Amino acid sequence: MSFKINDRCTGCSACAPVCPTGAIRGEREGIYVIDPVRCIDCGACGVTCPVEAVLDHHGSVFSLCEAPTRAFAWVDLAACTGCGWCQSACLWDAVAPAFLGGEDGTFRIAAVVEERCVACGACEIECAGGAIAVLRPSDPRVELWRARNELFLRSAAPGGELPAAP
Repeated sequence: MSFKINDRCTGCSACAPVCPTGAIRGEREGIYVIDPVRCIDCGACGVTCPVEAVLDHHGSVFSLCEAPTRAFAWVDLAACTGCGWCQSACLWDAVAPAFLGGEDGTFRIAAVVEERCVACGACEIECAGGAIAVLRPSDPRVELWRARNELFLRSAAPGGELPAAP
């Protein structure tokens, strides 16, 4: 299912440049449309729409979920190789490198800036190692990954904490 734009659209074009897949097309001051094949239901268009013309796949006006319930990218730190593909794929600069001091020196891992993440899934698609996934906090994998990350940080990071992402 994809998002849709209704006739409240004013053609301001705010939605088109934020679409990570280029699924939104239209002409200024005309009604824009979303290509259902290219839409990944990330909601970036709905967040930027000033007139609430974007409908989700249920036909409701899209609104960004509150932080405690919205999905965002999670990183399995033990599986992260630090390759940077997820960082390159993110159009919102929501994935940044973090550096940890290991036994053999410093190594790089991915860190997600939750406030910037729109849950588009581009980082997840680019991660060849399956170390990043877009999940809602209620997903059972979140607790598993959180526990794994805590163990990883205790063994790899000085002080057991991940440095803050820029």
